[in-house]
Amino acid sequence: MPKRDDDFLESFEFRLCVNTPIAAVILLPLSLKRDMSSLAFAGVLSVASVFYAALVLVVEMPFYWNEYRYAPGTELRAAVFDANILTSFSLVFFAYTCQMSLMPVYSELVRPDYRRIKKIVTRAMLTDFFFYCII
Repeated sequence: MPKRDDDFLESFEFRLCVNTPIAAVILLPLSLKRDMSSLAFAGVLSVASVFYAALVLVVEMPFYWNEYRYAPGTELRAAVFDANILTSFSLVFFAYTCQMSLMPVYSELVRPDYRRIKKIVTRAMLTDFFFYCII
């Protein structure tokens, strides 16, 4: 009988086994379309996934807090300033930049003008801000 690997669920191989079929079955067919309307489903799915993650985080956080706040070796800090802060900055900056999809969205608008694209960018930024504040 093969030896059981308890760390498999935390490994790169597990993520590869889970994420590759998702990318091949869901994301690849959506990205092969010529217009942006095919990504409307992916956008709704993405927002729903982030909302679900935020909901799970808010519901589970009190239980983790009660279980681990007095555990030996636990140190709770509101913020950590070390070498990883540069990675955090790059993730946040990339998350709030909408320029990668701005031009394809602009070209797909029926009546593209400054007011409409400004409304789209404002709503996207507010949605990002809302979810990043929750999480």
